[in-house]
Amino acid sequence: MFKFMILFCAVSLVNVAYGSTDPTRPLLQSNRIAAGSVLNNKNKKLELQSIIKSGERLTAVVNDKLLKQGDQIGQYQVSKITNSYVLLVSDDNELKLSMFTQVVNAQNEK
Repeated sequence: MFKFMILFCAVSLVNVAYGSTDPTRPLLQSNRIAAGSVLNNKNKKLELQSIIKSGERLTAVVNDKLLKQGDQIGQYQVSKITNSYVLLVSDDNELKLSMFTQVVNAQNEK
């Protein structure tokens, strides 16, 4: 039992020390805006981090917030969530946050 308590404490300490660190975050952050992010009118970056599909329900993670259609983030309301983008609308603006940068398909010449 004592060994279990020691192991539990060690695991808890490691989790506390590294719990706020994202293991997938790049080591060196650049100043450029990542794909899937847009600056809104107040110069705060809106970043689409993930789109989650559970059955037929789609939710999106934008700026660390889990959102569904109809939810509000800042001045924007989530209008639409698809497998690859989120559409945000406000009274005077519409933003499309994409998961991926736009890809151009090149056709082979014959």
